[in-house]
Parts: sequence; structure tokens; C-alpha cells
Amino acid sequence: MNKIKVIQILTHSPSWVTRNIEEDIYDGWQVRTAKAIKKISDEFDFFCILPEKNISQTITEKKDDITYQVFPSTAIAYNREISLPMINAIKKMASDKIILHLHGLHNYLTYTICSIFRNLPIIIQHHGDCPPIDHLARRKRLFLFAPILGLEQIAMNWTLPYADYFFVLTRKEQKRLSKLIKPGRVKIQGMGVDFSKFSPINKQEARARLNLPTVGEKILLYVGKLQKYKGFDIVLQVNQELSKRYPIKLLLVGATASSQLRQTPDCFKQTIIFPRQPPELMPFFYSAADVTILPGTKSLADWGGVGVALIESLACGTPVVAGTLKNFVGRIEKVGVEGSTKKEVVAGVEFIFKNPERFSNCRQEAQAFYDWQLIAQATIGIYQKLIKKYYPRFTANRI
Repeated sequence: MNKIKVIQILTHSPSWVTRNIEEDIYDGWQVRTAKAIKKISDEFDFFCILPEKNISQTITEKKDDITYQVFPSTAIAYNREISLPMINAIKKMASDKIILHLHGLHNYLTYTICSIFRNLPIIIQHHGDCPPIDHLARRKRLFLFAPILGLEQIAMNWTLPYADYFFVLTRKEQKRLSKLIKPGRVKIQGMGVDFSKFSPINKQEARARLNLPTVGEKILLYVGKLQKYKGFDIVLQVNQELSKRYPIKLLLVGATASSQLRQTPDCFKQTIIFPRQPPELMPFFYSAADVTILPGTKSLADWGGVGVALIESLACGTPVVAGTLKNFVGRIEKVGVEGSTKKEVVAGVEFIFKNPERFSNCRQEAQAFYDWQLIAQATIGIYQKLIKKYYPRFTANRI
């Protein structure tokens, strides 16, 4: 039986953000989306493709019934790159029935694809990037480039309406896009978590596995790079403040030796630093903690979404305090406390310490919106609508 081809496209070179580019090639969000859908449906033939500025020839490989392709690209900066080999490959595939599912919203490649392939079904998944002109609020020095950002904004306004559906991470992005796109085509939907792999472990057992005190201490958890963008400086301040009133430890998971803040040991009293951990070990960290915290900056809350680490924590039954929690789709009061300043985070953590029973169903609340299976089902629903619109004969032939 002929299948619709779904082209999952990561719209930036992996080498911008990681040295291990194979991780994005074979386990990036475009691949995870394809695999989540394949678990519950065999209706589609998946291609997972991306550009890479550091290669000169196209790489193609097929495994696990997915075709992987990496195309050479020309780039001047992050989110400002084009891959003509990729564009040409999509043109060839367009002779079949295809759906384009882009991962990355505000970038040159997305704008180009929307313009060239405006007559094809297009879905765009937002991954935390912001509109060009909004970079001025995040980085004042970019005012020197205001004319360029203005032209990019015009390109965005002209090309994005050609896409059919948008999945965005934040309410601010949803509101901003809804000025260009009909509201029914813009939905808050992020990436999912496999709740069968992230589930609660007995707290004492989890702590023993990590060689942590099993009783008598409160444990805070921070997952990610030591970046001020994620509010790591606030995390240290919160830990210092709470340690005056509680026997407490702060676990930092994902820190690297090159992180500048890690070189100031005075800030790390009652702190244990762990390098990045494999996914199968993370449930032990989440289950060992009393609270997971991610203060974040205003920019992170405006554009970055809730954050996968927070959903993983909730899946393991551990409530959260985070500035990004304002983008949580369900009932915030059931999963944690919104907070980004030192005062807000300290108050939120203490509230959870004193009222743990209020968050006893945080896993169920998160699972209702962020389970990969539900997200895959919702995505398939959009695919089916697009097939009916663009390929009605294909739909009729299957009835």
C-alpha cells in the first residue's frame, strides 16, 4: 500500500549547538516525533532530514524503517542558513504525496521552504526561537543590526502564512503568530515525554542508588547547562537562602567542566555536580529530589516553553518551581509553583516542602497533556486533515 511521505525537517545545523552531531541526526526532535508516531501508526513513510554547514556531500542512511539525510548548507549565523541540496531533494520528493513537518520556526530555511513549497502541506513546530525583531529586547547590542532584523521580520510575515498548522511552545508565541495566522491553525503543543520510561521510583531507593542521604535532608534538583539564561544564578541564591533554614542539598545535573560558574567553588556549598546523564538514569535523580527548579529569564519564559526536564520531573512524581510554568497547558497549581526571581522561587519551594500532598497527582496532570502518545495522536489528526485537503483522491482510495 502506498504511504504518504512525511518529511521531518530540523532547520538548523546540529554543529551550532553540539559537538556530537550524530545525536541530532538520529535522536533530534524530528526523529523523536517520527518514532512516536510510528509506535501507534504505520500510515506514513518517514524521512528525517537536516542541514549541516560542515559537510560537503549529502549523507543518506536508512535504518529502523526511517530514511535519514544530512545536506550541505551555507550559513552566516545560527538560524540563518540555507541548504540548496535539501531544497532540490524536497522538489524531487514533491512528485509523490508528501507532508513537510518543520522543526524550527524563525529561521531562513523555514521561510524559504514556506515560500517555495507553499502549495504543499506544511506543519511547523516551534522550538523556542523568537521572531527576528524580538531579538532586540533580548540583546541590546543587536540594535546595530536593526535594519537586517526588520527585513527578516518582513520575510517572516510574508512566508509563514503559507504554512497550514503551527505547534508553539508558549502563549506569547501563540498570541504573536495569531496576528498573522488564523487562531485555529496555531496550537500550544511541545515535545513529549515517554511516561512509561519516566515514572516514580521510591525516594529512599532512588537516593540510595545515587549515594545520597535517604532521610533527613531536602534535595533540590536543577537539570541543564549552567546558564544565566536558565536562571542558574538564581538557583545558587535560592540554595544559599534555603540552607539557612533546612538541611538541604542541591543536585546539578548536566554541568560541564567548561562552565564558568562551576569554577567558583564558594557558590557550591551543599551542592553535588553531576555530568550529563543517560536517559535511563534520570528517573533516579527526579525521584530522589523533593523539588525540581528552573527559574529562567523572562526571555526563556516568553519563548522557551515549559521545558522537557520539568515534564520528566513531573512524570516521576516530583513537583517543580519554574518561571516557564506559565506555559503549562494544564492546572499549574497541581504540578508546582510559578517563579523566576529569588523571592518567588524560595517561596515556591517552601510551599511545596510544607504542602507535598497538594502535588501528589502531578504525574497524572502532566501526562494528560505531555505524554508522547497523546502528542503523536494529535499530530496524526493534523496529518489526516491535511491529507484530506491536499490529497482527496488518496483519502477516497483508502475508503
